[in-house]
Amino acid sequence: MTEENMKKLFQSYSKLEDKAQANKTGTGLGLKICKQLLEVLGGTVKIKSKPEEGSSFVIQLKSMA
Repeated sequence: MTEENMKKLFQSYSKLEDKAQANKTGTGLGLKICKQLLEVLGGTVKIKSKPEEGSSFVIQLKSMA
């Protein structure tokens, strides 16, 4: 995933589509909602990505203890 695409991921109604996935449905809200919920709980989500290799989402929550 490119840096440009990573910046778009958590925006409302943003979808990263390529030609092979152009016919799939979705609103583009899922990752935005996940990020907001994590932030309410005191957590974060980050993306680690290398173009043509894959991407990972890293979720961190503060300890509740």
